[in-house]
Amino acid sequence: MRKILLVLMVLTLALSLAGCGEKADTSKKEPAKESAASKPAAPPSAPPAAPTETAKPAAPAASTPSAPAEASKPAQPPAAPKPPDNVEARYQITTGVDKEITTISRLKDGRWTAKFGDKNYGLQMGDKITFYLPDGTGLSVQHKADKYKLMKGKDVYLEVRPSKDKLKVIKENKENRALNFKTKDDKVKVYIGEKDEVGYVKYYAENGKLKAKNKKGEELAVTKDIAKLSPALAPFLFNKSLNQDDRAFLAMLFLSMDK
Repeated sequence: MRKILLVLMVLTLALSLAGCGEKADTSKKEPAKESAASKPAAPPSAPPAAPTETAKPAAPAASTPSAPAEASKPAQPPAAPKPPDNVEARYQITTGVDKEITTISRLKDGRWTAKFGDKNYGLQMGDKITFYLPDGTGLSVQHKADKYKLMKGKDVYLEVRPSKDKLKVIKENKENRALNFKTKDDKVKVYIGEKDEVGYVKYYAENGKLKAKNKKGEELAVTKDIAKLSPALAPFLFNKSLNQDDRAFLAMLFLSMDK
């Protein structure tokens, strides 16, 4: 009996030891399971980004065709200057073969001015008459009994003797070489002395021009500002007998007598 009990006790002990071993193994394995389970799940990886489209270079802005430059207009000639308020009349005379413009003006205060190229002359009319040279020198003009005497100091330089249908100009007292301007019909005939014809001045009504021509028929002076027959252009027929100062004085004086 005792043997049977002893065997049973041994078996019981052996079984209990075996059960403890199994529990021990189970307890060892569970922590591993728990540690694995305790780890937080990794977040799902983001899906791969869609490939970005390569930026295309911006297309160049379409250039708007510029309006064609306006064709340059030809320069217009400057407008002719208006006469000053004190100018009563202005006479433009084309003179010589080079067609130089000579301008003679009558002012309201009795003065006359003449522009020959770059030289300016003046003639002050009135009780006392003075002829002004370009440098400002004033030459006295004596006026007695229808005679005009241009003085240089105490000497008579030019003497003008007007009469009906005739003008006589004596330079430096050389009466035999006097310049004579004779009006006949539609012309003013011009002479040195009494017979040496130099040319003539004629008014052409068809085109309104007053012209001075030499005996060859060449135009030496022309204007549209003197609308009648006048000896005012006659001095321009003389290139040797008269110098420029002489022509300026006589042209202004003839215009003043003929106004």
